[in-house]
Amino acid sequence: MPVPAPSDALVVLFVTIDEEHADAFARAAVERRLVACVNLVPGARSIYRWKGEVCEDREVLLWMEAREAGADARIEALAALHPYDTPKIIALPPSAVHEPYRAWCIGETAP
Repeated sequence: MPVPAPSDALVVLFVTIDEEHADAFARAAVERRLVACVNLVPGARSIYRWKGEVCEDREVLLWMEAREAGADARIEALAALHPYDTPKIIALPPSAVHEPYRAWCIGETAP
């Protein structure tokens, strides 16, 4: 089976504090063309270590798609919209993307 060519799109994973912030963040990120699409997945439960303590919070997971070009600046702009000091923002390059969706995603995201 041939290995698919890498895409010039990114999947960006992000968590935030609640549905109200997630909705406002998603709208701002799409309006500013930082990302093409945001899927909001409420009900995420995060268990993590912070400043020496184990913490647990309910959060909203955001799954976003964007173009790969300018990823560092895009991540910094997304971080500026986040209330956390150290927001989780992880960008993953997909190994393959359906071409019509890839073209739409690239077209809807600023370079």
